[in-house]
Amino acid sequence: MKKLILLIAILMCTGCSNSEQNDSAVTDYQSADYWIQKLDNPAPIIMTEDKIKHFNETCFDELGEDYLMDLSRFNDHISGQEIRTWIESYQIPTDPIFDLQGQEMTEENWNAVKANMNMDDISDTPSIQWGICTVRSNIKSFPIETVLTDDPESTDDLFQETALLFNEPVVILHTSTDKIWSYIAMYNYRGWVKTEDVAICKDYKEWTQLQDMPESL
Repeated sequence: MKKLILLIAILMCTGCSNSEQNDSAVTDYQSADYWIQKLDNPAPIIMTEDKIKHFNETCFDELGEDYLMDLSRFNDHISGQEIRTWIESYQIPTDPIFDLQGQEMTEENWNAVKANMNMDDISDTPSIQWGICTVRSNIKSFPIETVLTDDPESTDDLFQETALLFNEPVVILHTSTDKIWSYIAMYNYRGWVKTEDVAICKDYKEWTQLQDMPESL
């Protein structure tokens, strides 16, 4: 009987040892270092700094401002008509739109949204501001907080375009009537964000200097 108990104990210990070895092997395979160490040249130079700069410039030139935008060009000139065209590219929907309580947006509701867009305040030679996003913020089609959807059963915001990330440089092109929203341009998108989510720089020079700062102190 003692021999049987001893044999069982040995087998159990062997099983534990094998399990630990297998767990270790799985952990190794899941580690990036495991695979990197197997490469003859794990850190090749794919592009030099000059080639990266040229590649980026080519992307901006070929794709155009519908996809990529060189924000520094706003330091020279932007027309009010250009800003109006961008804002009005988001059309007020004609189909039924609902809030999260299932209430349909009325014509009066949409008129309030249009009034808040403050279009009459855009001059032909607008003054712009340079800013840095201080928190992750939503970019929306219209200056409205309410989550709106075309399906009363849905909770997806139909008019959230994308996200503006922390520390993202932007150009503030326009402000809503209630001052709660700012119409901004980032390098690859335009839309309305909360004004409080963007820190205003003193001028263009300070804006560029902040972007050149190291990522950590």
